[in-house]
Amino acid sequence: MNNSDSLPLQRRFEVNAQTFPGAPAIKTSEKSLTYGELDTQADELALYLQRRGLLPKSFCIVKLEPSIAEVRVILAILKAGAAYVQLDPALAPQYEAAVIDVLEPQFLFVHVNEALSPMAGKLQVVRCDDEAMDLPYGWPDEAEVGAHTPACAVAYAKPGGGVGISMRTHHSLAFPDRVPAKTRRFTGDRGSHTHHDPVRFWQILSKGESMLLPRA
Repeated sequence: MNNSDSLPLQRRFEVNAQTFPGAPAIKTSEKSLTYGELDTQADELALYLQRRGLLPKSFCIVKLEPSIAEVRVILAILKAGAAYVQLDPALAPQYEAAVIDVLEPQFLFVHVNEALSPMAGKLQVVRCDDEAMDLPYGWPDEAEVGAHTPACAVAYAKPGGGVGISMRTHHSLAFPDRVPAKTRRFTGDRGSHTHHDPVRFWQILSKGESMLLPRA
């Protein structure tokens, strides 16, 4: 493994942001952000989360549709040294509670207009939209994370009922082709995860390419 292989995902993104800050990172039909703009906004949000108690190597549930807000939140969580959890939309509420019991997430990120489910009572809730939060500028504290630190957990509905959790490290998301096939395979109903496949997400941002988001 060379030096670049050992970088966590957020550092790969930061290299692109520092090298080509004006390059387009994410686009919608109405709005776009450059790598530099997205990096700054994610730094601010990461510092905000740390100041509200987000601990390194803990988890946060991201319950957002594909959007600028989702990309910003995921980057901020990783910059803070934590990992993000994505829930299968087909997951029943009782199984969402089971995910919370297992992973003990600290924060729940939802859209500004979303009605909260009962699980929200156990978590700190942050409401988001595509506009950046009005936060003071600053850099988050460095957290000791590496290539084999968990970066993402996908909670999916099993075909026969119940819930499964697929854990992904920074390395397995950055280099999916180097992971054994049975580990790399996206578990569960692939069709329901099309827009939330974490491997595809990071293949785009790690390469410095532009991510075109679907119309809301």
